[in-house]
Amino acid sequence: MKSLFRKGVLGNFFAHAAFFLALLAIGSTVTPVIGAGQIGERTIEENHVNISARHCGKYGVQYLSGRELEVAQTLCASDPTTLYYTHTDHNLRTNAGGDAQASQMGNTATQAAACNYIALSNDATAPAAGDTTLASEIAANGLSRAQGTYAHTNGTSSFTIQKVFTATGTQASQKTGLFNAASSGTLCFENTYTQVTVNSGDTLTVTWTINI
Repeated sequence: MKSLFRKGVLGNFFAHAAFFLALLAIGSTVTPVIGAGQIGERTIEENHVNISARHCGKYGVQYLSGRELEVAQTLCASDPTTLYYTHTDHNLRTNAGGDAQASQMGNTATQAAACNYIALSNDATAPAAGDTTLASEIAANGLSRAQGTYAHTNGTSSFTIQKVFTATGTQASQKTGLFNAASSGTLCFENTYTQVTVNSGDTLTVTWTINI
């Protein structure tokens, strides 16, 4: 009788053990299924823009152009003592900017031009999704709208548009916009920042980071 009892207990133990091992084996091979409404892609980081101002007069940026200017700007940017202002903040993609991005990525007809022209303003009005122009856009003192440099690393989920403006006179600014044309065009992104003033010989670097 005792022998039969022991056999029964041991039998139940091994049966339960086999059952749990089977569950573990099944669990290790099941691939989770993403249900409706669930996000199955990576999280998209916020787009942002950085504004940096430097005193670069000692590098002679106000007297140079072309390749010589680029070298002087690079030297100034590598000198930490020249930086006197920096600001990074989330930027606003306008409604028109969203339409332009959709066209750039999926339109089978004529696609919208790329948004890579950087403009500046001293207007303090908060950006709005319905904006189509940059109010009081600056067109003097070396801060006129200009095409930025595009950079992207293959396999990553963002790209940057950057422009180093060299001031030729005293100019305050506190807003920037990213357009798809040298004049007029579509305002794709917009942002305000704490007002900063540059003087002749200073640089203002605007770097837009767009996540895709």
